[in-house]
Amino acid sequence: MSQKHPYLRPHSHPHAAIEPSLMEQQLNYIQQRAMQCFNDYSVHKDEREDLVQETMFALYNKLRTGDVHSDVPIEHYINKTIRCRKLDYRRKKMIRKRIFQTYVQSLFRQTQYDHQVHGNTIDLALRNDMLLEVYNEVFLSMTPMEQQVCCYLYQEWKPAEIARAMAVDIKKVYNTIYRVRQKLKAALQANVD
Repeated sequence: MSQKHPYLRPHSHPHAAIEPSLMEQQLNYIQQRAMQCFNDYSVHKDEREDLVQETMFALYNKLRTGDVHSDVPIEHYINKTIRCRKLDYRRKKMIRKRIFQTYVQSLFRQTQYDHQVHGNTIDLALRNDMLLEVYNEVFLSMTPMEQQVCCYLYQEWKPAEIARAMAVDIKKVYNTIYRVRQKLKAALQANVD
């Protein structure tokens, strides 16, 4: 139990006005107690001042409104307010920590998924370069119609749209797509082996 201070006596009348000098003494004592209580390892130094100010404001309002009982020492209100602020701070700190851990875990899972799906970025870049090289080789060996169908497919046209644009039967477009796929598969197989 801490020592009692003469200026921390509750008022005799609950709604009686407090002298400014007594209020100032009480607030100075509250500030010192709060700084002492919040000066531990669990409270970050940047947030310590905010907690002290919150405590002082809450107790100032309690003292100003006379919302204290004459049979309960003011020290009780100070300790209770500081304890509540500390618990709230720790609760918020745990929530922030949990949110951060969840974010890190989701980021880690996303990275693992990306590596499983896409592989290493260097391998992916090399593979894309190799695919482009194979495609360019095959494209040069294609007939003009196959080249034109490839261009339309690259622009995401549907076979029916390609047939209308080229004024040919849709069956001919499907056969051309099949031949292009066969040529690309053969070229890729030759490069992999």
